[in-house]
Amino acid sequence: MTVEHRGDVNATAYRPDGKMLVSALGNLLKTWDVETGEERLTLTGHDIPVLALAYSPDGKMLVSASSDTTLKLWDAETGAERLTLSGHTRPVRGCAYSPDGSMILSVSEDSTLKLWDAATGACLGTFYAEGMLTACAWGADGQIAVGDNVGKVSFLRVS
Repeated sequence: MTVEHRGDVNATAYRPDGKMLVSALGNLLKTWDVETGEERLTLTGHDIPVLALAYSPDGKMLVSASSDTTLKLWDAETGAERLTLSGHTRPVRGCAYSPDGSMILSVSEDSTLKLWDAATGACLGTFYAEGMLTACAWGADGQIAVGDNVGKVSFLRVS
């Protein structure tokens, strides 16, 4: 199966059950039925390109990270925008849900890692790095991996 955008695809993410995929082309998000290749939803709300995407562990929500310095939370079934998370001052390059879905992690070119409450959008904490942060992942065991622009991957635990 192939699904097509006209332009560069900046990010993709599978729903945890593997039945849906979300892709980002510029500031547009599209969800796709993986089995049929049918486009299900188009989500708009960011002003400039989306750089990272993640589904919640239960597959009911999506988070998108953008060059516009925000993250947005979306209802994955309806495409409705639920929350905008603001606080970074440069493009947000990575996002991930905690294994239990209660928190969202974001990393930015502003050298910060932020933790957010996934239900309310409240910033739970900001951590500062020496370099520009470019990627992140949250492992099933609760460990966080953060990549930067000088080739380092750091491993952290949030308690």
